[in-house]
Amino acid sequence: MGINDCFDLRTQTLNGTEVMTMWVGDVVNGWGAGRGIIMNSTYDVIYNFTSTFPNGADIHEFYIPPVNNRTALLTAYYVLNTDLSEVGGTGDDWLLECAFQEIDIATGDVLFSWNASDHVDFADSYEGFWTDDSESNPWDYFHMNSIDKDTDGNYLVSSRHYHQLYKVDGITGDVIWTMGGKHSDWDMCDDCNYEWQHDARWRDNYTAISLFDNASESLNSLYSLPTGRGMVMDLNFDNMSVSLRTAFYPLQSHPIQSQGNTNLLASGNWLLGWGSSPWYVRLF
Repeated sequence: MGINDCFDLRTQTLNGTEVMTMWVGDVVNGWGAGRGIIMNSTYDVIYNFTSTFPNGADIHEFYIPPVNNRTALLTAYYVLNTDLSEVGGTGDDWLLECAFQEIDIATGDVLFSWNASDHVDFADSYEGFWTDDSESNPWDYFHMNSIDKDTDGNYLVSSRHYHQLYKVDGITGDVIWTMGGKHSDWDMCDDCNYEWQHDARWRDNYTAISLFDNASESLNSLYSLPTGRGMVMDLNFDNMSVSLRTAFYPLQSHPIQSQGNTNLLASGNWLLGWGSSPWYVRLF
């Protein structure tokens, strides 16, 4: 496993101490094969680890969840030979599997592991089946890009290619609910729909979710939104409905092809990164 690329350099909190984290490895067609690196305040590498999946840690997520400050959530992508005849395959097909693990940083032990294909319907993907799929060109059906964790030990997973968020049971791995996409357990308000999204995070004691809505019209937009945006959505658990609290728009309307995040700063301000478009904005 090479170390030709470095991404996601940022500060996080580990056991109450601020550390610097980054992903290193090789980027392959929008996903990665690599490792997580943690450095202390003098830039010494204090932890160097990866997942137990075939390609190690993927580029999309290396997150130390604030709920415990001692574990890492890592995405993983790897090629899987499987039967995709239900979506037009031959029965001898190649899938780009998406998975994640929670790892104890101090010991490297895997605390939880989850594979998307065990829990979703392939037909619900908005990324149409690739009829020319092969081991070197597997169908990227799910495209997991963020994970968060709550105090109950459950996970919030974002799938770009399903336009959907999943609450995953932290013991069984079962999907507790889905939000957005083709089959949503939540009633979405007219302005709450998102697509090709990134960076879904719990907010306000798990009563709200922030995310980055790419709204990429050139990727067969469902909602004809003119621009990418940051979003904060409030959740009503009594009637399972979602309302839009606020949306953050760029000065120039523009769909965002890939990437993007909506960060809440310690000051209470928001910092938005506009992904594949070279902008960022701090909102007071």
